[in-house]
Amino acid sequence: AAGLFDTYEKTTWGIGWEARWGGPWETAVQYIRADEGKCSLSGGVACDTDGLDGSLLTAGLAYPFDRQTLLYVILTRLTNGESARYDNWNDGSAGRGADSTQFALGMSYRF
Repeated sequence: AAGLFDTYEKTTWGIGWEARWGGPWETAVQYIRADEGKCSLSGGVACDTDGLDGSLLTAGLAYPFDRQTLLYVILTRLTNGESARYDNWNDGSAGRGADSTQFALGMSYRF
């Protein structure tokens, strides 16, 4: 039948950087990007991927007290294209094209 979804291809890439500074401070930055891609429908029907792009920028700072314990703070900004619905919270509440900013503060203990 004409107009049924056939294929959707997109390129997604990411880059990250982590560093320890003089003293105990540790930092990390990560950027992930997904392009709009391209699609095809059966029967030669036109397919549009405008606005299906998105990006995620995350920055973190940590202060280790010893080899096992550290405090950290993380800031994340998720940006969706006007038709995209990427969601890094995974509860399905993000609306189409909605952006979000998240903040985390925590402690990690390694056994």
